[in-house]
Amino acid sequence: MTDIYLDGTLLDYEDVDRDSTIGDLVQAVEKELKPMRSFVFELWVDGEKIEGWRDREIMDNSIYKYREIRLVTTTVDTIAMEGLNIVQEYINLIKRKISGVVKELRSGNIDVEKDISTIFEGLNEIVKTMNSLIEGGTRYGIKIFKENPAPYYAPILEYMEKLRNAFSCGDTVLMADLLEYELLAHLESMERRIFHSREF
Repeated sequence: MTDIYLDGTLLDYEDVDRDSTIGDLVQAVEKELKPMRSFVFELWVDGEKIEGWRDREIMDNSIYKYREIRLVTTTVDTIAMEGLNIVQEYINLIKRKISGVVKELRSGNIDVEKDISTIFEGLNEIVKTMNSLIEGGTRYGIKIFKENPAPYYAPILEYMEKLRNAFSCGDTVLMADLLEYELLAHLESMERRIFHSREF
């Protein structure tokens, strides 16, 4: 006998043929949760939190393989809020990093390769996270951003390429100008235009 819990409440899950998999269970639960814009966020089996549980290897397992299954839910709104926080934290981090690098370059310090790499990594994370938020919002009919951020991606990639070229040429003046007057200005403009009150 497998005990199945949803957010701490014992479920009376009907499985006449006793052949349900974890995937079947999650699908049935999420069908009921969708009108409430909620979904299964965590899976615990026999007291252990399972990472990467949406992989086919886990989803195809029989629910009767375990003594206890616990499903933990969250709302799309909660995930969206967390995602927006992450994006804004990354933007603020990159803006501070850019200001620091510009100061170093203006003072003649050219040892900024590590900082430039951090800026590039942060920009990639910003774009990746925004894309994930847009996809999730589209799935549940939520407008995450005040304005579609996609048109801002191409200029970011363009500035990154210009920075690579300036760095390879050792042109610290151009690097500082690109960071301060183009990339930083672009991020600040994007930030003003895409974020709103966060009420979904």
